[in-house]
Amino acid sequence: MKAAVDSNIIIHSRRGKTFEEAYTVPGVLNELETEKAKRNADTMNLETQMPSENSIEEVKEASEKINSPTSDVDEELAALALDKDLTLVTDDKALQNLSMLLEIEFEAFMETEIDEVLQWKRRCSNCGSEIKKVPCHRCSAEQSELKAYPYN
Repeated sequence: MKAAVDSNIIIHSRRGKTFEEAYTVPGVLNELETEKAKRNADTMNLETQMPSENSIEEVKEASEKINSPTSDVDEELAALALDKDLTLVTDDKALQNLSMLLEIEFEAFMETEIDEVLQWKRRCSNCGSEIKKVPCHRCSAEQSELKAYPYN
């Protein structure tokens, strides 16, 4: 399998999973905190590269469409998978969700995969209105929460 690998695959040392080719983005390597995880990365023969600006833009647009809680690093990894037509291997549910929306093939590593696309909506903690950002446009409350709903 040709794969874009997330940090959990590196941290947990592949657990017997082999890759024909393995890629990641620099930000994933920056997430590795322990010496063991860094050694694991060294033994995987990872090719590290940044995705194209076009793919990053496509992923960011999709992320904004569903208010995805994915990080910039997650989105770069999805963009790399998109650029190189790779299977994205991750247990990050939000990243799997974004991949499903973008029709990027993905596979879970240690957990189950998601089976439907969700979108997140921010709701005011005080009045319950759907909002884009705090403060709430209705009641001026400064607190909100993100909740997942099936994507329409």
